[in-house]
Amino acid sequence: KIYWRIWGTDNRVFLGKEYNYFLLKSYINAFCDQFCRKRIGGYITHLKEEYDLIYEKYNVKGKYIDTFMYPGDIYKERILFSKEKVDKYYIQIGNSAQERNHLEVLKKLLPYKEKIESIYCPLSYGDSDNYREKLLNSIPNLLQDKFYPILKMLPFEEYMEFLSKIDIGIFPFKRQQAFGNILALISMKKTIYLDENSLTYKYFKRIGVEIKSYNIFDELEVFDDKILERNKNIIKKMFAEEKLLEDLEQIFSQKRLMQKV
Repeated sequence: KIYWRIWGTDNRVFLGKEYNYFLLKSYINAFCDQFCRKRIGGYITHLKEEYDLIYEKYNVKGKYIDTFMYPGDIYKERILFSKEKVDKYYIQIGNSAQERNHLEVLKKLLPYKEKIESIYCPLSYGDSDNYREKLLNSIPNLLQDKFYPILKMLPFEEYMEFLSKIDIGIFPFKRQQAFGNILALISMKKTIYLDENSLTYKYFKRIGVEIKSYNIFDELEVFDDKILERNKNIIKKMFAEEKLLEDLEQIFSQKRLMQKV
């Protein structure tokens, strides 16, 4: 009767667990985890790659259920910020202070300084160990006049308006993160750079969305409008409100059926 909606952090913690079977507490934890895993009826996620990791490690019996779960991810037509001519790029790096490779990205951007108008870096949450302060004190001199940190949470619609001004989003995470940001940007016909080893990169490539590789960063450029329009249409179809309602109805009707058995 239990369905698990996989959260990125859940998966990372779940797969990273190690047990010392010589310690009673660890042995009990391992037994409980195994007991629960075998009794989960379904694993809910839009990224089959997340389910595959769990299946490969634990050979779980629960089935994969493909759906997204957040109303914020529903595709919406928006009035976009338009530029007559894009000769210099507005760039967004990451979505929070949780990831710790902002400086690496900035160093990769240094050779393209003349092609960059502004670099925005959302740092409004996830700060620990004074990371945000350390980062702001370490911005390369050549990019300081182009770097704009976002230090406070913005209302949703205001944040969407901000995203509409971005040309390139760079999210070099190896784990699943910033999916809502990436979805919104693709739906607004923006170019995305992702780490090829991330589940998110593999997911978008599987569904046919064109993504730039952060690993092969030999040019800073945007896709042509034909590719961006095709990417947008894929997201429009796969993250439609009607699809979410249909998927949720399937999940809850299955639960009701299980309760009758």
